[in-house]
Parts: sequence; C-alpha cells; structure tokens
Amino acid sequence: MNIKKSALGFMMFFSLMPLCIFGAVSLYEMNRKIDSMTECNLKAVSENQITNIQKFAENRHSEMEKVASYDLTKEAIKYSLGESDETVDERYLDNLLEEQKKYGTFVASISVLDKNFSVVGSSEKYTTSETSQLKNADTKFHAGTFIMGDVYERQTDDGLKRVVPAYIGVYEKSELIGYISEELDTTYFDELRLNMDSLSSGTFYLLDGNNSIITAGNAAQQSSLTEFVTKSTDRSDFQKKWDALDREANPRGEIYYKYNGEQYITYYSNVENSNWTVRVTENLTAQKKDMMSYKLLWVIVFVFFAVGTVIVQIFTTRKFLRPIEAAMDVFAKIKETQDYSLRITVKSKDEMGQLSQSINELLAYTEKEKMYEKMEQDK
Repeated sequence: MNIKKSALGFMMFFSLMPLCIFGAVSLYEMNRKIDSMTECNLKAVSENQITNIQKFAENRHSEMEKVASYDLTKEAIKYSLGESDETVDERYLDNLLEEQKKYGTFVASISVLDKNFSVVGSSEKYTTSETSQLKNADTKFHAGTFIMGDVYERQTDDGLKRVVPAYIGVYEKSELIGYISEELDTTYFDELRLNMDSLSSGTFYLLDGNNSIITAGNAAQQSSLTEFVTKSTDRSDFQKKWDALDREANPRGEIYYKYNGEQYITYYSNVENSNWTVRVTENLTAQKKDMMSYKLLWVIVFVFFAVGTVIVQIFTTRKFLRPIEAAMDVFAKIKETQDYSLRITVKSKDEMGQLSQSINELLAYTEKEKMYEKMEQDK
C-alpha cells in the first residue's frame, strides 16, 4: 500500500502540479493582456474622436475668423454701436452669412453680434436689434476667444434641432467690438460616433459642461442617446471616483469601477476650446467572456489529466503492485504455517508473471529440500 500511495502521489504531483502552474500563469497573463488591450483600444477610440472633434473645431474657428475679418462685418457692428455713420446694406450681410452657412459643415445658423449682444446680421430671420442669448451665457463666452458651448434645443428656420454654440470675437485693432456666433447641429457628432472604430460593447459619450449629452451610443445605435444608460444611483462607484478627479491637473485618464457586479473602464478626455468631455466606456467583464471559455477548456484538460492519472494508477496497481501483494501474502502464510506447498497464482505471461513463476519454482525446490530433510531426520 505504501508503494501504491507513493506512486499515486508521485504521478499526481509531477503531472497535475505543472498543469496547475501553467494554467494559473496563462489565466493571469490573459487577464492582464485583455485589460491592457481594452485600455489601449479605448484610448485609440477616444483619441481618434478627440482628433476629429478638434479638427472640426479648428475648421469652424478658421471659417468664423474669416467672417470676423470682413470689413463689412466690422462696419455693420460699428454702425450698430453708433460708432460709425456709414450705413451698411443689412440684406447683403445676411446673404453673405447665408452663403457662409451653406459651406459650413452642419452649421445650423451663423450670426454677427455687437458687443452689446444685439444681432447685426444672421443667416436666419431675426428682428432688428434683437438681443442674442449670448448675453445670458457664462462670461467666459464673452472673452472673444474661440469657444464652444453647451447643448440646447431650439426651433430653427430648418426645423427643431439640437445645437451647440460656438463664439469668436470681432476686433477693431485690439478692441473687442462684437462676436461671430454659430450654432452647430449635433448630428455632425452623431456621424462621428457612428463612424468610430469602437469595441463590441463600448459606449461613446460626448458631454458638455453641464454633463448633458451632445451625442452618445455605440457604432450600431443610429439615434443618439439623450440620457445615460444607467441612473446616477446605479453608477455610484463611478460617480464617486469621477467627482474625486482633478480634471485640470488630469485632463485625460481612465477610471476602473464596478456596476451590477461587473467591472467597467471609462477612458475620459477634455476637449480643447470647450468645456466638453469625451468618455468611452467598456464592459471589461464582457470582454473577458472568451477567457471564461479558456478557463472551461483548462478545467476540462485538468480533469482529463486527473482521470488519466487515476487510470494509470489503477493499471499500475493491477499490473505490478497486485502480483507483488499476492507474493507477499503467500510469503506471510508460509512464515506462519511453514507450508511450502503454497504457490503464487500466475495470471499473466509478462515479466511479473515470469517473476511469480520463478518464485513458485523456488518454493517447489524449497519444499523438496524440506521433505528430504525430514526424511533424513526420520531415519
């Protein structure tokens, strides 16, 4: 029994132990690589979208600067402020803005305002001296630098639209005298989202400074989400970590958190010339489903090797250990009874069978010797 136990322990240790170590290391490495690949893909998706948004913003900045540099624009603003007696053909300015809108990518409207926020000209219908909503906006939008604002919905000449505003100052020498204001249709950002090379279950969010959605969803969702897919109470783990971020010191990075028992990662980045934020969220648990299949395969292999080890042990016992045990039983009985007529049962013709046969021959020889010895004593 000691040999049997030792053989089984030896086989289990040297066959299953390396398998366990290999499986554990493989699972750890796969888990680490999935996390790393997911994070890299998220960063790539985010960076690509940020680049596209930035290019769009640079294009609008350039186009708005052209309008701001027109003499006609400056003269119209100065006339509105009472700083010039030279009248301006307002209809001509409006037509110019209408043409500018046609060539602008997803521009819902473009307007010229004086520094008092009165509308001087627009691509849409307006009332003379109408006050722009820019007057009520945060003062950071009044600085004259190019900036994009928060999303809102309004009835335009082309119908109801969700838009984001963009502003840039108009200068006479170094003095800010007015603004160029554009409203950008959010469908442009929907197009960016639909064309993104996202992960299978990744969700893209473009949020304004009020945390309102400009566009959201994945590459398969044609209509942009207007609300978060989860309630704020449900994503408390994320919100706690998000609120703790110093986004000025860390304008981009990633957050790991749990939701409904599953692990998620959100890669975030601020967008220049705005208070917007890009977020790309991915379910890491879903990404690891392939690894679960790998785990199942590993368990099957482990069970196969374990069963194989037991079968080998049974075979070894039957083939080698049982004949030895049988021989030991015969020896024990001979020692107890001094009966040398006992024999080992031979069940095979292999080496163990030949060994048993040789022992039987030795016993037969010993039996004869004992018999001769007894006969000599009886004389």
